[in-house]
Amino acid sequence: MPQQKSSVNEKYLELQILNQQIKQLQQQIINLENQVIELEVLEDNLNELKKVKEGTEILVSMGAGIFAKAQLKDNKKVIVNVGSSTMVKKEIDEAKTLVTDQVNQIKQIVNEITEELEKAAVRIQGTQKEIQEMMESSKKA
Repeated sequence: MPQQKSSVNEKYLELQILNQQIKQLQQQIINLENQVIELEVLEDNLNELKKVKEGTEILVSMGAGIFAKAQLKDNKKVIVNVGSSTMVKKEIDEAKTLVTDQVNQIKQIVNEITEELEKAAVRIQGTQKEIQEMMESSKKA
């Protein structure tokens, strides 16, 4: 009987760990979906930039809701951070392709995490069933 109680406690601990993993996976999906939204807004902004005439006064985001007025000098190219603080000029369509590639990569990761989430949910169901069976058999004993 004490060993069975220990086994039930171990299964209950396993269940708690699985629940925590599911919460973490769900949070990762939320964060990735927010990144996709940001990238889609960026893609829209790139489309709009092509329509703005050179020399037009625009607002440039400095971050955290702070903007500066600027004059658009080139509506055909943007400067892209390609990593390690390296900046390169890219045609707007090239930049859009980079954004689309990032969106596709993130969506693939979301799909992989969703699969992990489903597997964890199945493990939870199995563990819950095991705990229930252990509890029922301890009542009979």
